[in-house]
Amino acid sequence: MKPRSLAFAAAAALILIALLFVPATRWLVRLEAFPGLQGGGPGGQEFIQSHARDYQVQLGGQTDYRGQTSVQYARSLVPRFPDNPSLRANILRYATQGEVHLRRPEENLLSANPVPQGSAGNYPGGSREEPPTAPQLAAFDADAAAGERLDPDNAYFPFMRAVGLFAAHRDDDGLAAIKRAGREHRWREYSDDEVEGRWRISEATFGGREGISRMATAAAVLFPHYQGLRAAARLVAVKAVSAEQDGRPQEGLALRLALARSGDLMRAQSTSLIGSLVGIAISAISRSRPGGVPAAGSRPTNVPAEQWAQEHLDAYCDYVTRLGHPEAAREARAQAEAAVQIRHLTSGDLIFGSRLPDLARLGIGLAAGWVLAANLLLLLLLSGLALGLSRLAPLRDRLAPPPAVSLGVALAILLVLGGLAAWQMHGAASRAAILTSTPPGGNSLQAPLLLGLVFGASFPCLLLLTSSIKAKVRRLPQVVGLVEGFRDTAPPLACALALLYCGLTLWTVHQENAVNSGLARSLHGEGQYLAELTGKPWPSPVR
Repeated sequence: MKPRSLAFAAAAALILIALLFVPATRWLVRLEAFPGLQGGGPGGQEFIQSHARDYQVQLGGQTDYRGQTSVQYARSLVPRFPDNPSLRANILRYATQGEVHLRRPEENLLSANPVPQGSAGNYPGGSREEPPTAPQLAAFDADAAAGERLDPDNAYFPFMRAVGLFAAHRDDDGLAAIKRAGREHRWREYSDDEVEGRWRISEATFGGREGISRMATAAAVLFPHYQGLRAAARLVAVKAVSAEQDGRPQEGLALRLALARSGDLMRAQSTSLIGSLVGIAISAISRSRPGGVPAAGSRPTNVPAEQWAQEHLDAYCDYVTRLGHPEAAREARAQAEAAVQIRHLTSGDLIFGSRLPDLARLGIGLAAGWVLAANLLLLLLLSGLALGLSRLAPLRDRLAPPPAVSLGVALAILLVLGGLAAWQMHGAASRAAILTSTPPGGNSLQAPLLLGLVFGASFPCLLLLTSSIKAKVRRLPQVVGLVEGFRDTAPPLACALALLYCGLTLWTVHQENAVNSGLARSLHGEGQYLAELTGKPWPSPVR
């Protein structure tokens, strides 16, 4: 090998080796070059068990734990973390998914077309869910009460407690809990602890902070309690209407204000966008049927939604002003204005316009890295194979080898090409299934094999074609031409691909860091982060 070629190869090898050992890049090189070898650290369960006193890890590991439901597993953690309000908050969230549902026919009294009392289950929409049992309601109330004690300034706990109290038909206690929620000054649901725990388990297991995996994990978190919060809000509004119709307008207004302020806190301080939108809906529910007026029907098709909403807001503000509370009208208008700002911020164009570029660049970087790594490994293996074969006497003398030798050479090349490419891309597909929590299907090998042959072996296949053409032009036996082509051309081509791959890896790591930084910011305040990206202010709570 010429000195210049040797220096080129040495530089490529040194840079590639450096990337394999530098902590910031080695996980990505291992993932792309050897995706079939999953992991880089202890297994998920091993990591969870070795961090028995780490709350986030224990909470994040609940989806993998011995088939227990989320709420059962979370309650089993209470003896280890008795004074952690986050644990109680997540228990309440999990419980609303399978145990405690709030379905009361009175909710429909806010509508002009209430569901008949004899409908299926007496639940809105004809739901046939079984009502919660007394032990389930008692456990739910105990967890909510513990949360109130541990986190006394957080409106989330008394509001969630009201959900269970209304489900138990303890309406007076539920209304008292709503009033307590309306006096608090914070809203925190602690769902981010579950996400961070899962992130840490994934990083320890697979050795890297993969942005797409982390985004999929964050997106998979469920918020079943929002349905209960909205149902509780409708019941409170119905109670306010009833009080106003019975000649107790001040009592009805107190319920409306507590509900509106709780929803406004949720709108301003929820860490998820959907939570902010549910908070907006709760504040809007508090303004339903002011003074006990008949329920409005559906919006006429010829009336714009903005005009319809403004008319209802004006009617509510006129009502509370007549009651002698103009400050409540100002508060309602400020809440409605904040809702308009947030709906504009959360429009699809703004969300996708601000987030897709980083994700698109990251996806391109990962896909290109997988393809380059597969081609690089194939070229290295085939060049080594060609170097060994070139020492055989017939090939060294450029003579046509016996048919058995030709067949063996062809099979060796095809085995290396097809085997490594298919293994590479199958590992990538398996990794993608893990990232998206999608179990591979019965024919999961077919698509990766096709992708491997088309993309993962594109450079070797091109070299195979050109070497075959050169052999025909030079009137050499095909096997001789193929062996010489891979022996002479594959090493410099592999060096060039190695340098290209190293540069791409550094760029991809930069994109990973950008996505991870945004995810971390978004996890603790999705709306606030989105507002920052778009250069808009995020409205604070109205008080």
